[in-house]
Amino acid sequence: MISERKQLKKLSRGIKVRKFLHLLTAVFPLIYIHLARREMLIGLVILTFLSFFADILRLEIKPIGRLFYRIFEKLLWEKERMIFTGASIYLLSASLSVFLFSKQVAIAALLFLSVGDTIAYFIGTKFGKISLSREKTLEGSLACFILCLVISFLIPELPLLVVVCGAIGASIVELFPLGVDDNLVLPLVSGLIMESVKYLLS
Repeated sequence: MISERKQLKKLSRGIKVRKFLHLLTAVFPLIYIHLARREMLIGLVILTFLSFFADILRLEIKPIGRLFYRIFEKLLWEKERMIFTGASIYLLSASLSVFLFSKQVAIAALLFLSVGDTIAYFIGTKFGKISLSREKTLEGSLACFILCLVISFLIPELPLLVVVCGAIGASIVELFPLGVDDNLVLPLVSGLIMESVKYLLS
């Protein structure tokens, strides 16, 4: 029993560290504010290639995999032992967002993921009382929506209706991940919604 409790504490600590690192990915859209689209895309594509290459080495070469797990064990979900890591999926999603969407939409969508999704976890874990699904709470989902709205107001180039629709889309994806990694789906869905509303308003 004591051993199980220790393992749960280690797991919880690892998840918190992972979520904090997830929050730090906000540096990418913030950097994009000061870079041209081409420069940002080249940088992200290079990082994405390197991350997937490291994953392939980890998955295919057992000594490298064992070393990787020894170093990063606390930060990995169990399922990531057999698939690509969340870091690789995030970088792929960021690359696609920059490639597919206008600069302001890509920045908003990536900030929705880095900040909104992460804060939803911490608020839901700490204060969540009303359960909406096995892992989601009303408080966490509302926190995600509110944070996404706040982020939207910091990007004045986007019309209010556009960012509100994007924030709603991000919150829905955060609540119902559809069985696909949030890192991939959330920015692409929210970005597509914002671009669609922008087109309708133009």
